[in-house]
Amino acid sequence: MVVKKKEHIDDVQPKTVDDHFELIMNDKEVIDEEPADLSSEDLPECGQEYYKNNKLAFAVASLTGVMAVLSNPDILKILIYTKQSGTQCTAFRRYLETLLHMYTWYTCDVTDITSRWYKSLNTIRWKHSSNSKRSRVAGYGAITQRDMVLTQFGFFGFILVEPKKLGILSSPEELEGINHYWRVFGHMIGISDRFNLCRKNAAETTKLCYRIQREVYRKYFENVSKEFEKMCEVLVNGLWITDLSLDYDALMYFTYSLVNVPYKKPLGLYSWLNHKYRVTVLYLCSVPIIGYLMRTYFNYFLTLNYWLMENFPILPIIRFGRKESRINLYPKYH
Repeated sequence: MVVKKKEHIDDVQPKTVDDHFELIMNDKEVIDEEPADLSSEDLPECGQEYYKNNKLAFAVASLTGVMAVLSNPDILKILIYTKQSGTQCTAFRRYLETLLHMYTWYTCDVTDITSRWYKSLNTIRWKHSSNSKRSRVAGYGAITQRDMVLTQFGFFGFILVEPKKLGILSSPEELEGINHYWRVFGHMIGISDRFNLCRKNAAETTKLCYRIQREVYRKYFENVSKEFEKMCEVLVNGLWITDLSLDYDALMYFTYSLVNVPYKKPLGLYSWLNHKYRVTVLYLCSVPIIGYLMRTYFNYFLTLNYWLMENFPILPIIRFGRKESRINLYPKYH
C-alpha cells in the first residue's frame, strides 16, 4: 500500500502574492463543518514571546481588527443571525471570550495536549463549524475560507502593516516568528493551506496584508452599513466594563486610520482627548527606554486585567448581573 505524502504548504499555496490575493477574493470554498479534535501539532513558540513583550499593541491590533472584520458584510450577517453580539451584555461575553482565547493562544503551553491552549483551539473550531452549519441551513450561507482569512488578518494583520501606529518595534526574527506561528495556527483552526494568509516568509505575508488592507478593508470602510456601526457601538460599549477608558468615537477614529480612511464624524472634546491619549501611549511604547517601561507596565497590567475578568469580574457583575456576566470559555468541554 502506497501512502500519499502530505503536500507542504509552500507547494499548495499560489506561487505569487498576487495569485494568492486573487484566490482569497474569488474562491468560494467553505470550511469543514465536521472537524476532528486536534491532538498534537508542531507549533512554534517563537511567536508567543513576541506577544508577551508587546501585549498592549496586540490588544489594540486585535480589538481594532475585530471591528474591521465586522465591516465584511458576509461575516456581519452571520454574526447578526447567531444573535451573540446584538446587545451590550452578549457583546461583552462574546468579545471578552475572544480576547481571553487570544491571550490563551499566546501564553499557554503549546506542547501539552491537555493544556488550555488545545481546549481553546478545539472550542474555536467547534464554534466555527456549528455556526457555519446553522447559518447555511438558515439560508445565510456557510463560513467560507475567504471569511476565515479576512478574520485571520484581523488578529495580526495591523501588526505587520501599521506597526508605527501601534507603537511596536520588531526585529526580523520576531516578524518571522509571528508569521510562522500564525501559519501553523491558521492551519490548526481550519484554514486551508491554499488560503492561509501566512506565506513562506514575513515579507510576502506583509505584502499580502497590504493588499487586503488597501483593496478589501479600505473599500469596506468607505461603504459601511448602519448595521456595522451599530454592531461596533454595541461591541465597544459592552467591552467598556473591561476598560473604562474605551470610547466609541475615539476607537472608531483610530480603526479608520488603520485602513487609511477618514472618519467622517467630528470628534467631541472627550473623544478627541481620548484618541490623543491612546495615540500618545502607543507612540511612547516605541521610544527607547521609555518604551521599555511603558511596555513592561502594560504587559503586567493586561495580564492582571485578563485574570480578573475571567476569575473575579466584579464590574461586569455589578452592571449585568452575576448570571448574565458569566462567561464559558470551553463549552465543548462541559
